[in-house]
Parts: sequence; C-alpha cells; structure tokens
Amino acid sequence: MQRLLAWLLLPMRYHFVGSLAIVLLVSAAISGQMLDRSSFANSELHRDVMDRWGAPIVQPSPSIRYVPSGAVFNTLSALPLQSQEVVVDAAMNYRKRGLVYFSGFDFTFRGDYTARNEQSRDIDIAFVFPINLEKNKVLLSNLLFTVNGQPAKVDLDNGSDKLVWTGRLAAGAQIAFRVAFHGRGLDSLTYTLDPATAVRDLHVAMHIRGGDNFDYPDGVVPANASKTRGDEVWLEWRYDSLQSGIPVGVILPSEKS
Repeated sequence: MQRLLAWLLLPMRYHFVGSLAIVLLVSAAISGQMLDRSSFANSELHRDVMDRWGAPIVQPSPSIRYVPSGAVFNTLSALPLQSQEVVVDAAMNYRKRGLVYFSGFDFTFRGDYTARNEQSRDIDIAFVFPINLEKNKVLLSNLLFTVNGQPAKVDLDNGSDKLVWTGRLAAGAQIAFRVAFHGRGLDSLTYTLDPATAVRDLHVAMHIRGGDNFDYPDGVVPANASKTRGDEVWLEWRYDSLQSGIPVGVILPSEKS
C-alpha cells in the first residue's frame, strides 16, 4: 500500500519541483531587470527622453569683453559684471517612458546684469549670453532681451547658440542688460559663472514647485539659504565678492513612489 501511494505521488512531486524551478527562474529574470533599470534608464531610454523633452540644464553666466574705442588689439580684455540678479522659477512636469518616471521640469529664467566702464576713456564692448537652444528646448517666442530697459534685437535664426550685443560704453558709464526666457529641462539645473573674471554682487534665487526632495550636483556650492513648504522649495545664493566663479544649482526632485 505504501509503495502504491509513493508511486501515485511521484508525478505530483516532480510537478512541484518543475513549477518551483519555473517560479525561481522568472523571479530571477524580473530581479535582474529591476537591478538593470537604473543603467537602462541612463542609456537608450534616458537619451530618448532628452531628445523629446530636453537635457539637464547648464546655463553659463554672460561674459563681457572690451577694447578701448579706436584702438586695435589682437585680444579682448574681460570686463567684470558689477552685479548679477538671477531668478529661476521651475515647476516639475514628470515625464514617463515605459515604467520609469523622469524629473522633467518647465522653468522661467530671468537674469539682470550691470557693467561699468571704469576706464578713463570710452570702450567698445561685446556682451555674450550663451543659450543652448537644443538642450534647453527654449521657446523663442518668450525670449526677451533688453539693454538699459529698451528691447534689443535678438538674432538666433542662423543657428547660433549665443545671444550677442555690441556697443560703446562711455568712460564712467554703466549699462544694464536683462535676459529672460522660458525653457524645459531634465533632472538638474546649474548656473555657472565666468571663470575669467571676479564675481561682484551675485544673487541667485531658485523656486521649485512640485517636489521637496532636492539635492545638489557634484561640484556645486550649496545654497546659503533654503526653505521648503509642502511641495515647494526655495534656494538662495548670495555673494558680495568672489575671486573666481563658482557653479550653483540643484538636482530637481525625483518622482516619489
């Protein structure tokens, strides 16, 4: 009787072992996909999202170079900015591709800059503001550029990635520039300063809506002041004087599970 019972249970025993093996195999495959998801998201899928939505934003500060009026020089000299007032307002707009959420965001950038001619004679200056149109996915209809409060011509139709203005600045005179635009990006936003000149009166303020678990990219100086309330974050950098430029910025909040 016992032999008969063992013989009858034998198929069930092999069926159980086979089923268990299938379950373990499927579990291992799913676990492998979960472990590889991060690297996968940083490769083809991540590049696809950047092509469609925008890339991490690295916005360099403007630079000014000059020559004395009427003089001929082979090289231009750097003219430090007297002040930089930068305001960034960002709203999270998460992008989903497959099973992964990416930290997409829409943002408004406004930069107010002043420069002074401390030379004893007039100078000819070139104001250069880099704009990476492809990575920023900039909405050109919202690009604003003014000089001393007056609208200035913006010519980016030739594919240039720089906004350039040239003019004459009288001895002892001061000039003010404003650059504002809407854009969209992914993951992080960094503002870098001109390494060739000293920094004076720098103020950068960032306001982020839609998440509070922010972080700082590698090499970025943390904010002097930060505040969170609900799903909003306020970050602020303020320096009266620096010998050289420093990068400031933030990794935008990731989608919370």
